[in-house]
Amino acid sequence: MLDQVGLAYSSGIEVAIESRRSNSLLHVKQLQPLVVLINFNFPVVDRIAATRLIRTRYPHIVVIGLSTNATDYLVHAMVQAGGYGILDMAKAVDDLCSYIRKALLEWSS
Repeated sequence: MLDQVGLAYSSGIEVAIESRRSNSLLHVKQLQPLVVLINFNFPVVDRIAATRLIRTRYPHIVVIGLSTNATDYLVHAMVQAGGYGILDMAKAVDDLCSYIRKALLEWSS
C-alpha cells in the first residue's frame, strides 16, 4: 500500500516494514518505529485495540490510522485509544507525509 502512494520513495520517510498480518504487533516490538500506520480497511485486527496496545506498551510511538471511509465515531475512538488520528487514504502522498511530520512534531513536544 505504501509503495502505491509513493511514500517509500519520494518522501524521505523510511518504511521499515509493511505487514497485513495479525502478527504485526510483533514487528512493532522488534522494530520500535517512530510511527505506525494502521490501515482501517483491513478487518484482520481490531485496530482500536491495537492502537491502545501500542500506545500503552510503547508511548513514544505515534499511531496514525488510514481509512477510505472514517466516520467521526471511528476518529474519536482512535484518538481515545491514544492514536493521533485518521487520515483519508485518498489523500496524496504529500498529505500523508505532512500528516506524519506534524504528528511527530506535536507528539514530541
